[in-house]
Amino acid sequence: MKHRWPLFLSMHEFRITPVSAPLAKAQRDKITAFWESENAQVTNPEKRLEEVAYCAHTEDGKLIALCSYHLGRGIYNELPLYFMRVFVAKDYRQTLLAFNLLAHLAESLADEAKGNLIAKGVGVAAILETDIVKNRGTIECCRTFQFPINKRPLTFVLTGYTSTGSPEYCHFFERVVNSSKPHNSGEKDSSDSLNHSAFQRVSMGQNPSLDASIASFLAKERQLELESVQAYLQQKIIYVRYQDEVIVTLGLLAPKLLPEINAIFFGLNLVAASQEGHKINSGASSFIEDIFSDMNVRHSGKLGEAVGIYNLHSGKTSLPLINSRTRFHFQGLDNEGRELRLRYFDGAKLVV
Repeated sequence: MKHRWPLFLSMHEFRITPVSAPLAKAQRDKITAFWESENAQVTNPEKRLEEVAYCAHTEDGKLIALCSYHLGRGIYNELPLYFMRVFVAKDYRQTLLAFNLLAHLAESLADEAKGNLIAKGVGVAAILETDIVKNRGTIECCRTFQFPINKRPLTFVLTGYTSTGSPEYCHFFERVVNSSKPHNSGEKDSSDSLNHSAFQRVSMGQNPSLDASIASFLAKERQLELESVQAYLQQKIIYVRYQDEVIVTLGLLAPKLLPEINAIFFGLNLVAASQEGHKINSGASSFIEDIFSDMNVRHSGKLGEAVGIYNLHSGKTSLPLINSRTRFHFQGLDNEGRELRLRYFDGAKLVV
């Protein structure tokens, strides 16, 4: 079967070059003519010309694609992000050229932001056009790719939708959080080691003695009636972390629709043991890692099921946008000011 377009382009068939502002008149005319020849619907072309960052040409100098960006705010997370746009000539759209251009621009902006505490953008974003989404039928919740220009793989996560239903994907620049700032320790711990610790997924009803221990632990830590706790636990997926055979943390999960993504996630609630009025949070990040790993094996790549795990913090934290340990990313603040963080299962997809 002969394809209308080449599925892959060799690096020897085109070259990607950066564009320096301000554009010379000849460059502006060439790009404008390219848009016209491809019937591109470009709003405010003068402004777009100022935003062009990379161009792709064939070996004989024919312009076949370009990539531009502008500073904006995330749809739901409201973070300052560099929104990237790619336009590729129709004969080259079924190739990896668009991703290659995005890879060049994202790497350039990440290098610029590295070590720059006053960088304007905290990441890059791209919006997938609605007609492309409809043709595909499904969208991936997480996309990772790497080209020779990239020092490490670039991971873009689904973070929201435009008013017309186009999905927004974000890649956050990884930076070190200021450790002098106090923060909610729901994911990150000052100490992450537990001596003689153990991890277990529990199915209520199989071990009456363990069921009673879990119910008593939760009733004590949440100051609830034992009968109401037992009914509550029947509706949860339960993980237990022990220290020296004593329960120190419960991980309770239940499915819920997150309207920000329009998908089902498992909400994760951690209940830690108290000691002299203080919560013992040691090992929380490791516990979250273990829970995610087990749930990921059970649910990854299953269309129509939950696509990941989320948890809520009581207020805005000073954690990095991507927790380097748990890999949960900042999704935004809900209407009660709580910080929402989530992570997708491997291969998670949504029907559109």
